[in-house]
Amino acid sequence: MTIAQAQQEALAALGAARFDGGNYYFVDSHKGIALQHANKSLIGTNRYIAKDIYGKFTDRPMIEAARAGHPIFNEYYIPKAGSNVPEPKISTMIAVPEWGWFIGTGLYMDDLKTDFYSHLIGLAEIFLPLFCAFVTLIFLTRRAVSGLLATMTNSMRQLASGDLGVAVPCVGRGDEIGAMADAVQVFKDNALRTQRLEQEQAQARRG
Repeated sequence: MTIAQAQQEALAALGAARFDGGNYYFVDSHKGIALQHANKSLIGTNRYIAKDIYGKFTDRPMIEAARAGHPIFNEYYIPKAGSNVPEPKISTMIAVPEWGWFIGTGLYMDDLKTDFYSHLIGLAEIFLPLFCAFVTLIFLTRRAVSGLLATMTNSMRQLASGDLGVAVPCVGRGDEIGAMADAVQVFKDNALRTQRLEQEQAQARRG
């Protein structure tokens, strides 16, 4: 296969290639002449001087950047294939020095936004249930802890009032609430021991 045949095959393949619902590739020569484009009426035209409806160069900035070895993204307006309505697009080009080509591609902004929102919705479908589950877990945990603390506070009040028969909740738990309960239990045991000693002393005095 000659170089000319290889180039023709490459142009045909690039011209037929589509991705992401219709986005395409385009090819300019080293002089900026369109060698391949989804809009066939542009093939053979000078894209180096082409401007969009707002007077902004479409291909020139990308060609110059690719030629310098530092490809850039360029934003401009151009109709989609099969349409005459210019739409915002962001594109880039790379150089093929051996053939003197610049191959470009890009995405229309509305497709980019649609893809972004689609991914955003997908992430929301994953993380929103997790977030709700996390909030629910926090609520249930907080309510459970509040209930335990309320029970603990009530038992401490009863002990402080002299009711040593109250059972201390949460004794033996391996967390902070358990440590608090163990401390209260020690206080209760000491109070019971003191009460017992006082009773024994009183009986000794009566005996």
